[in-house]
Amino acid sequence: MEAYPDGRLPNIAELVKSRQPSSILEVGFGHGPLNEIARCRPGSIEGLAISGIEKTAAFIPAFLRSRFRELFEGDPTKILEELGQYDMVVIGEEVWRWGREKALETYRLCMEHCNDVAVAFVAPDSSGSGLGYGAPWAMKELLPASFVSFFLSGPGNCYCVFCASKKDYLDIRLGKLADKALGMIGAPSGSSLVRRYNLSEPSLNKIDLSVLAKHVTIPDDLKYFLDRQCLEHYRLIAHLSTLFENEIIFDIGTNKGYSALALAYNPTNKVVSYDIVDCRAVACMEELGRVEFCIGDVRQDPRLSQTPLVMLDTDHDGGFERQFYRYLQRIGYKGLLFLDDIHFSPQMKEFWNSISEPKVDLTFLGHWSGSGLVDFGSGPLRHFRP
Repeated sequence: MEAYPDGRLPNIAELVKSRQPSSILEVGFGHGPLNEIARCRPGSIEGLAISGIEKTAAFIPAFLRSRFRELFEGDPTKILEELGQYDMVVIGEEVWRWGREKALETYRLCMEHCNDVAVAFVAPDSSGSGLGYGAPWAMKELLPASFVSFFLSGPGNCYCVFCASKKDYLDIRLGKLADKALGMIGAPSGSSLVRRYNLSEPSLNKIDLSVLAKHVTIPDDLKYFLDRQCLEHYRLIAHLSTLFENEIIFDIGTNKGYSALALAYNPTNKVVSYDIVDCRAVACMEELGRVEFCIGDVRQDPRLSQTPLVMLDTDHDGGFERQFYRYLQRIGYKGLLFLDDIHFSPQMKEFWNSISEPKVDLTFLGHWSGSGLVDFGSGPLRHFRP
């Protein structure tokens, strides 16, 4: 069982060893994720009291039955209500195929019956890449509370695996409940920034990116660019672009160019987009006349220090992100920094947590892998429109 992206991340067997649960509940296990532990680390589950819930008994292989202390058949949401507490709950990939509402309700109940940690296996995507795009809403629910995430690969299978402590989960849920009273459902912190910049679902619902859709050259990518379920960040950054008039906005990490396109939503602004290689998949940008694509080191561009808004979406390993953040501090930058994928990896989480400036986690409005906004001050916000 190999961890991703590198061998330092613990795999499930190591998690069991480190947490030393005395009881485990598997929900929607199918062929049993814990069987992978037994296969890869013989003896690692000896002596554990394992219980299981499966919707249909036919899906429980005979060779697994002897491993369980208890087996329950039926609707997990009903069965869980009757069960007690377990040190660890393992949520199989099948749960995320049940549909959003059913799956998230099952996940919530699992966390209620978990004393310590929950492990969620997310179904592979249709392309088989294991990136989990088959259930992006599942990622969005799981990533913020996860203290580690990785891929579990095997013959013909590739799963995203998320490990979340009950404490972290409750902290996030309580944060959401606290802000719900302020009319900001899902905002875990940074309420003053949410208010100041009008960061809300109703505000995003006013954004119509279909006017820019013709510039997206890959048809399959349109569903991401035009997403209205707050699983992608394009409407969010388009909204941020409307906070300013007649300004230059910077996009760092062009990639296909979709973020630059969304940032160009406000026609009064100009977007300067930087990358180290050209991977663009946008067309007819000359018709917009307000996006400049550049190859090179953005830190050499003198216009950067005066921009009111920077979007940073680069390596996602925390390395360049941390360097660029320190660079902004050194030059005394005054403005907003939008960060993508802040929950994508432990390194990105660590980087996000290290930021000392006022910030707000906007994952509830943005990308399923995490979106965050950092406020370096109001220096160049002279054209800010509250």
